[in-house]
Formats: sequence, structure tokens, C-alpha cells
Amino acid sequence: MRLPSRVPAWVLREGTRAGHLPAILAPDEPSAPVPSPSAPLMIALANKPSILIDRATRGASGWNDVTLLYQEGQSDLSLNYFEENAGPEHLRQQLMTLDPRTSDVWRLLTAKALENDRDDLFAPITVKPEELARALGLKPHPKGGMRQKDLLHCTQSLFHLERLWLIMPDAKDPEEATRERVLAVMKRGRGRRVDGQVIPSSWTVVLGEWARYFPKRYAPIFRSLVELPANSATNLWAKQVGTEVTYWLRETAEDTSAVRSITVQTLLARASLLPDVLDMRQNKNLNRAIERFEATLDLLRSLGVHDGWTYDPLSTQALDRQQGRPAFFETWLASQVILQVPDVLLSALGEMTERSTPT
Repeated sequence: MRLPSRVPAWVLREGTRAGHLPAILAPDEPSAPVPSPSAPLMIALANKPSILIDRATRGASGWNDVTLLYQEGQSDLSLNYFEENAGPEHLRQQLMTLDPRTSDVWRLLTAKALENDRDDLFAPITVKPEELARALGLKPHPKGGMRQKDLLHCTQSLFHLERLWLIMPDAKDPEEATRERVLAVMKRGRGRRVDGQVIPSSWTVVLGEWARYFPKRYAPIFRSLVELPANSATNLWAKQVGTEVTYWLRETAEDTSAVRSITVQTLLARASLLPDVLDMRQNKNLNRAIERFEATLDLLRSLGVHDGWTYDPLSTQALDRQQGRPAFFETWLASQVILQVPDVLLSALGEMTERSTPT
């Protein structure tokens, strides 16, 4: 069979597939570009103020709804929710809308600030609500772009962060202490109205001056945690527990062991979940608390945050002895959880320890 001098490549391929032409005539299939998967970890700021901001923006429960202050235990740092020309009641209503997505947005902003040069935390960064929505793993609209409700949500998170002021530990009375904006908004892009609210097309922000006063410290955060939908109690717990696991491992990075242990109570307290558990126990829902905690650890394994978990043998024996007794709850809180640290996290922590400045 004689073929014309010029035959489209797709004709040759289809002809060989159908058996009408010898396979040798078929050109190679065009190779579609393989998208490179996103790195499982992103690097976020993890010094004392940044972690405080992360915890404060997980919800309104830890805030004083009278003073609009957030403070942890005996910490010498605190946060104030404040906006000029806004009344206390309006601010209180806004504060009550805080949810874990705001802490996700905070970590994304610090990660973006560190993308180019970790030594320059003060380069202005520009983000768009659409960009944040995608980074949060939210589903796009079937007709393209991101859903309006998700753009509103991301915009609200940015407004929350704009209202945060860090109160420095230079005076005993918070009213007399130096106050620094958590972040300064340098510019907003042209806005459009969605459901009665104006959504700026972009935000150009820079970290406040407070970042100059504290040691630079970073932590690897799993993207799978940031992208995890906040649509169930277990997912919410996983976001907070998983983030605190990485903060804890960063703080103790000198221990390079792949097997680490931490008490249930410490993990719950760091994740801002201990009050919820105490409420469950008060309402005779202790079993639900334990089941949710264990389901959270199982979910974190599937997300790659650890390679496996168990209670240590002595804790298991103590739990067996106290089963059905009043002391069971305290025994469970004191139980040691053993975690297998994944290699990707150990490598990242090792790299950070090598290049970190003294903290």
C-alpha cells in the first residue's frame, strides 16, 4: 500500500490501532506533561507569637468576649481583636465568627512570606481570595473559578487577621503595653460585591514590626492538614492536633528518634481541645471523646502526619486496671501516646535544626 507523502500523525496512529497499517508507521504518542505533585510540606513561621496567633484564630472559645483579649496560661504575650471606628459589640459579633480556616490562612500567609527568602520576613506579599481558596483544597465551581461562598470565607479570614494586635510584654498592664499589628495591609485590589459584602480582588500585606523582635523559627506543616475540609468534628480535631504535633516535634527537634511519645493531656491542651473534652466528660460523653481522639490519630496517619500510633504498654495496663472506675478519665489523660515520625518530617526537621538561629 502506498501512502500519501503527508499523512497526519493521528491518522497513522488510528490506522495502526485498527490493524490497517503496520505498527512501525505509528509515531510516538505525544506525552502529556505530568504535573509535579505539590510538596507534602510547607514551611511556616513557628516562633512564639506566630504559634499564639495560630491557636487564637482556631475559634472564639479561647477569647475573653468582654475585653476581646486572648492569652494562654501565664504567657507574657496576648492578642487584642480591634478595629478603629468599630464598636465593641460589632467587634464581639465579628470575633464570634472566627473558625479554623482563619488559622489555615495565617499559616498560608507565613508560608508565602517565606517562599523566596526566609531571612526577609518583611517583603510585601500579594494574595488573592481565589488563590487562598485553592490552597485550602476547596472545590472549584463547576463553571470555573471558585465558589462565591468560599471567596467570602477567605475574605472574612483576612479581615479577622487584619483586626489582630499583638500586645508586647513590656508592661504589666495591657493598656500600657506596646501594641503591634499582626499584619499590615498595604493595598487592596479593586473590590466587587458578593452577597452584600465587598470582596477585594487581592490583598498586599506585610508582617508587623513584632516579627523583628522575636527569633526566627520555622516548622514544617503538612499541606494535607491545611487542605482538609473543616466539615466534621474529627477533621477539625485532626487539623489542630496535627498542627500541634509538628510544632511539638519542631520544639524538640534535637531528639532525632523516629519514635516519640507525648501524653494525651498535653496533646489535647496544645491543640486547644482540652476544654471540649472536659465538657464531654461533664456531660457523660467520655467514650465519645476517646473515640474521637483515636479516630483523629487514625486520620492523621492517613494524611501522612505520622506512620502509626499506639498507647505505650504501661498506659494500656493502667487503663485496663481503671476500666469502669472514676479514675479512668485521669488515667487516660495521663496516658502516653507513641508516634512513629515519618522520614519526610524527620528530614525537614533535621534541615531546619542545621540552619536555624539560636532560639
